[in-house]
Amino acid sequence: MYKLEFTLKQHTPIIHFQYFLTDATLRSTELKSALDKFMIGKKCNCWSSDKKERLEEAKSNEELSKWLKHIEKPSNPSFDYDVELVFHNANPTITKPEQYGFFGNMMGEVAYEDKTKHKKAILFDKPITLIIKSVYSDLITYIDKIICEFFLIKNFGTRQSKGFGSFFPIEKYTELETQNLLPYYFDYEKLVSGVTKKLHFELFEVINLFYNTLRSGINKPNGSKNGSLFYFKSLMWAYAKSKNEHWDKKSIKNRYLTSKKLTEDTKWEVLSPEYKTTPTDFPLGYYDSITVESQRHLWRDVLGLSSDEKWGVKKKIDESTSKTNRLKSPIIFKPIMTGENQYRIFFGVPPHIQTMFKSGHKLNTESEILGNIFKVDFKKQVGLKLKYPDTFDFKDFLNFSIKTYNTSWVESNYHDCNEFKIINNIFEQLKLRVDE
Repeated sequence: MYKLEFTLKQHTPIIHFQYFLTDATLRSTELKSALDKFMIGKKCNCWSSDKKERLEEAKSNEELSKWLKHIEKPSNPSFDYDVELVFHNANPTITKPEQYGFFGNMMGEVAYEDKTKHKKAILFDKPITLIIKSVYSDLITYIDKIICEFFLIKNFGTRQSKGFGSFFPIEKYTELETQNLLPYYFDYEKLVSGVTKKLHFELFEVINLFYNTLRSGINKPNGSKNGSLFYFKSLMWAYAKSKNEHWDKKSIKNRYLTSKKLTEDTKWEVLSPEYKTTPTDFPLGYYDSITVESQRHLWRDVLGLSSDEKWGVKKKIDESTSKTNRLKSPIIFKPIMTGENQYRIFFGVPPHIQTMFKSGHKLNTESEILGNIFKVDFKKQVGLKLKYPDTFDFKDFLNFSIKTYNTSWVESNYHDCNEFKIINNIFEQLKLRVDE
């Protein structure tokens, strides 16, 4: 047997619904299944969610077919190596994910056993030994070659794309300096934000805050300003504008809020309800030139389909297009602890997903959702249909967002707020690297 051995460091808690079991953390079966899929994707450029399709691709590849076992079981193809995880007298810290605040809506009781069990976030305080064995020396050599890429774009457990369940082999840290799979990153130190929450709680609040600048925007109460709102207009909104496209939230408002439809002299977005401006005075305003509903698209949901919005919107697939009705965020965050209270947060869209979305609709992949038409209901009112774009270039969007942001995106009287300081610091770092 040939062997690889790595020392895995757990950088962020893993959310698990079976936390009460002794092995309810990263599991060898979960890791091997994901690594098998990644190997087929790398070797065959096949990232299908269909196991049979992946098996056929692996069987047609001379090198992969040699490594396959259980080839007669198309429902469970796997490669001939074993994975073992060794935990060394670790003392896991277990917390309730609802304490992270912004995940409170999904972290209540779950229908498991007696319905009193809760999902928990688990963090081990000591490194974990990962052992990989195989009778094939070339398979071991290949895994050693790709293991850094694998752990970089793969987190584990629930809420993977937001950075939970981040593990990484210590022996491969040097490869992080030259990796380009997740080309964007920013450094974060707990002390800069000036709040007293625990490190991981604060880390995920920062990630969530930044993610919202890209997707939905921010509109939240701010205690330092007598209950008024901290407002940040979505950068996806600005990207849609740059394509002469209509923001989906405005499409919903214009379709359903008939009593509040915009008149000719107020047909632009404003910073906040109490902030009066004109398109020439404020960079976020623009005239709405799209009048045909069929030309409007779902834009925010390109960064992850939300079927039910807090403000009363529900989206359901139009059965005439496809059955796809869910998309997790294609942007993945990979937090790596670089020191006490310090993180480097890598993020981006894995290259294969970037290529898929740029190329267009493809069955059994994340890009299957492209071109789908969704029925949009607002507070039980029906009638509006919005379509996913036929293609989408995530690299173009992220570069646009970084270059477009400036301090005027937030009203100047909010510049002393903690939210603004965090956001501005992140974008200042990203602007230094976007052209690299």
